[in-house]
Amino acid sequence: MEKNFRAYEETIAKKHSISFSPKYKEEFKTPVNEVIFIAVAEKAIEKLGWDLVYKDDFNIEAKRKGAGWMNERWTEIITATYKEENIAVKSESLGNEIWDAGKNSKRVKLFIYAYQETLKTFDQEALQELEKEAERKNNWDDYIIPDTLPKPIQTKTPNLTIPLIGGLLASLILGFTVAFLS
Repeated sequence: MEKNFRAYEETIAKKHSISFSPKYKEEFKTPVNEVIFIAVAEKAIEKLGWDLVYKDDFNIEAKRKGAGWMNERWTEIITATYKEENIAVKSESLGNEIWDAGKNSKRVKLFIYAYQETLKTFDQEALQELEKEAERKNNWDDYIIPDTLPKPIQTKTPNLTIPLIGGLLASLILGFTVAFLS
């Protein structure tokens, strides 16, 4: 995550949520169309260091990783939906917690801030170029159709003799051990 977003994250007031799957939702307006929204939102998610998991014409989803006890795991899923210049941003906890301690509200407000700051970096000409690039990418204009496809990986036929012999030997050893002890 970039420094300016980390600094802003510390100033966000938390709104706690209690539920079996805590969530927080907020809406805001944007002056751009859905193609530009998805492209700018994708760049904002990238700047925040979240994992982009899904996008289509009107929705974009990202998951945020948090440090767990043993390893990193996804802690929240953030969804932004475009509908007639209104953006609905929702964050939902992925763990088995009942109280989110205000994390979901922080993620929503942070995404809105990151989106607006990323949008400010583009002028009108750059937005038009971004829209053309996004449409070209969505229409697969640069895709080259391959002449041949790779051969599928050959799978081995299962060999049942090894598990049968192993099971037979294990049961004989266990049987003799129980007989010896009794």
